[in-house]
Amino acid sequence: MKSETLSKAALRTSRLLACATLAAGLAVLAGRSDDVAALAPYLATMMSLPSALCAVLLSLAAIAVSAPSPWSQRVGQFIAALGFALALPWAASLAFDAWFTTSVEGAVGNATAPVEAAMSGAASIMFGASALALLFVPLRSRLGTQLFAIFAALGLLATATSLVGLLLDSPTLASLGLSPLPTPLTNVVAGLLLLSTLAQRGDADWLSALLAPSAAGSSARGIIAWTVIAPLAFAALALAGVRDGFYSLHFAFALLAATMCCGLTALVMWNAARVERAQRRATSARDAEQLAADRLRLAKSATGIQMWEWLPATREWYSIDGAERLDPSTNEHLEAGLARALRDAKS
Repeated sequence: MKSETLSKAALRTSRLLACATLAAGLAVLAGRSDDVAALAPYLATMMSLPSALCAVLLSLAAIAVSAPSPWSQRVGQFIAALGFALALPWAASLAFDAWFTTSVEGAVGNATAPVEAAMSGAASIMFGASALALLFVPLRSRLGTQLFAIFAALGLLATATSLVGLLLDSPTLASLGLSPLPTPLTNVVAGLLLLSTLAQRGDADWLSALLAPSAAGSSARGIIAWTVIAPLAFAALALAGVRDGFYSLHFAFALLAATMCCGLTALVMWNAARVERAQRRATSARDAEQLAADRLRLAKSATGIQMWEWLPATREWYSIDGAERLDPSTNEHLEAGLARALRDAKS
């Protein structure tokens, strides 16, 4: 029951994230019009137009594949394939060159930031990985699950690396060594799309362990928080202090190292305590099971009563502890009594 509730909550979260990315993509596309650009001149500069269109397509694909009906999932896969084709730089330049290369400087009026006419290489990787992961969401075979996990992990790696580069002012890292540089909104939208895709397949390979309510899943989430999110936040704060002149880069590096040492030490101790508690609970459960089995054997030996269990699927009898098997054909009174009890609904 609990896992079913978590699955429904994850599906709702997936659709909400897809709707958010759809709204962002549509807003950027609407920023090309003169009426919208007059009210929000910087709207069209927040994301390149190919990236915005790709975000819209993949958002629609994520919503479609989350539906239970097979035809909706097929439509979602088709839209995801279109999004993957658009994410390829050569396909975008061939199919949408006339629209994407049109200058929008007149539409955005007072905007000072240039509008990229082509999708950045980093955005192409992030959106392409999201599109391929969406293609394999409805496929529940072993190969489909593995491919889904591979493409989702690849997209997460590219998105996280680019976000780290943007936060730490590293253009090479933010662009993944490709040009042009993606905008921050592009990374945020790509990350939300990947999270929306991942939420639909919590049973896929390493995702099942990461999202599980067990001690292993909780430890994995804690490790990710302390080894990814916390270092990134501390590094961004340290670099902000260096830029504002509060301290030197050497002091910022020392502060970051000390903070990480303390944080990782606390994480190791917390994880060890969780494992120890889990082992104690497992030991207590085994002891309680053994005590119940001993009491059952004592009761059977003291009363001389044998207890059997009937399996309707195989019509076989087993002793309550599974040690012996009884053939009902050798005891016609047993079979007749069972049939009478089932017919009369009383023992």
